[in-house]
Amino acid sequence: MSQHSMSKQQNRCGWSCEVFRSLIGLIGLDPSRSLNGHHVLQTGLNLIIVALESGAGYHIDKCDLLIPLIKDDLCYSLLQLMNASSIPTFMAVNRVFFLLFKSIRFHLKMQLECYCLKLNAFIANENPVKHDRDMKEKSLESLMNLCQLPGVVNELYLNYDCGVYCSNLFEDITQHLLWQFVPAPSKLSSAQIAAFHTLMSVVDAIEETSGNSQPSKLLLQHSSRVKISDDDQQNVLTMSQLNADGVAKWLRQNPYLDKCKIAEFLCSRKNADILKCYIFSIPLANTRLDKALRLLIETFRLPSESAEISKVLEYFSEHWFLSNNKPFEHVDAAFTLSYAIIMLNVDQHNPQVRKNQLPMTLEAFKRNLSGTHNGKDFDGTMLDEIFNSIKGEEILMPIEHNGLIRDKHLWCEMLRRAESDSEESKYISGLPLGWKNCEMFDIASNSIMVSLYYLLNNTTNEFLLTKALGGYYKCASIAACHGMSDVLDNLMEQLCKSNSLAVSSNEYSVYSFFWTRYVAPAITYPMGQEKIRVCAVQLVSQVFLRHLSALSNWRLFLA
Repeated sequence: MSQHSMSKQQNRCGWSCEVFRSLIGLIGLDPSRSLNGHHVLQTGLNLIIVALESGAGYHIDKCDLLIPLIKDDLCYSLLQLMNASSIPTFMAVNRVFFLLFKSIRFHLKMQLECYCLKLNAFIANENPVKHDRDMKEKSLESLMNLCQLPGVVNELYLNYDCGVYCSNLFEDITQHLLWQFVPAPSKLSSAQIAAFHTLMSVVDAIEETSGNSQPSKLLLQHSSRVKISDDDQQNVLTMSQLNADGVAKWLRQNPYLDKCKIAEFLCSRKNADILKCYIFSIPLANTRLDKALRLLIETFRLPSESAEISKVLEYFSEHWFLSNNKPFEHVDAAFTLSYAIIMLNVDQHNPQVRKNQLPMTLEAFKRNLSGTHNGKDFDGTMLDEIFNSIKGEEILMPIEHNGLIRDKHLWCEMLRRAESDSEESKYISGLPLGWKNCEMFDIASNSIMVSLYYLLNNTTNEFLLTKALGGYYKCASIAACHGMSDVLDNLMEQLCKSNSLAVSSNEYSVYSFFWTRYVAPAITYPMGQEKIRVCAVQLVSQVFLRHLSALSNWRLFLA
């Protein structure tokens, strides 16, 4: 590319950035602070939608200046708007996300995870209030649209469920969809219909590629990691083949672990080497001691026992002392000051302590530390800064804050993970056909079968019934392809026990169909519900004939 062409492209990117920055400013405004706030917000969202729908979305990845703006400011503002917004705003936000994930989701791996977790939270909400029910319905529709994008279903499983430091996104989605049918609702609603269509998108994605599975070397490396469930974490972490550095790294980088459980594990006497590796993995260079303590407490909650606190601060003081070129005469001075800062934090901010005594003053703080720096006093200016910092802002795990502080911390942590050079930050797309289909279907099969059975027995809508019968046929093909005889048996048992067959007359029984197929091939198809019953009988027979060798339960056909 010539110098002139590069200059023109940079100018275009610069203008695009300024336009997007202005639009993000519109949707980032607090609507309650302005009479026209909601109108401005909706206008900003609509303009972003127009920009993405007009084709700009497919060229965004060519503009290096624009990607960081979208990954951070735009996505953060959109996720904030999902928390408390009107239905039109919520729908517009979902539309923007859909267009972004359609075109540049390979740049937005962590953002896609945050978005899906938000949708799952709305879907799991059982509040009967109309606004919440509407939000739930729109969330299901948005999830359905997302899963209908080519390749997305398979990508969700590989990039998240197969990752060590990500949530089980595909499994969680199918589980939340299952909850729409358990317990069985009295009547079919639009929420159940959206959940059904989403599950059928999963079936379509798996069925279209079943039987073709030649994974690349990169995919083998990515998905070969073992996913660790919450119940098995402690057992896995004590396995002898995992060294202290590896366990410490896993604990530090996994955002879904309970910080209190991490502290319990690390402070166990048998895990002292892991505790040291964990603390020494925190970057503390060129950081004042109180700020370094804040960094430490961001990663896990300090234990309550004084002996355990001392052990943590012992390793912390040593690490800080060495990382900052030994600023004190001895490492013990760093330990003493660290402990004093923790006590000052409790004194200034613990309501139980403040009931019984007045908060410590600066003079008292300095007096308590007098002569503890190898027989000398600490620098007075440094102690002033530390005292004022602790008094003004409590040392507290950001996750324990409420509102904006907590959200901003979680967002910064997500961006840090997204910008790292690890494999976990890379979004893998363009998957080989059939990759991991068997595992995906095994996870989703229960949700799919429950939804199919419910639809087949609780609706008279011919389109939905036809789609449900088609879903049964596709599921049977997938199960037979992967040798899942138990799933195939359950599918056939459900189908034979459904109202479509159980209430049918002898004229349309399974036995009758076999007889007419081979003795009198001409069948007259009635209309309406009777037509569905005939189709159901045909479906059972076709599955039986096509996947005869995969069936293990013949009771239904020999009765």
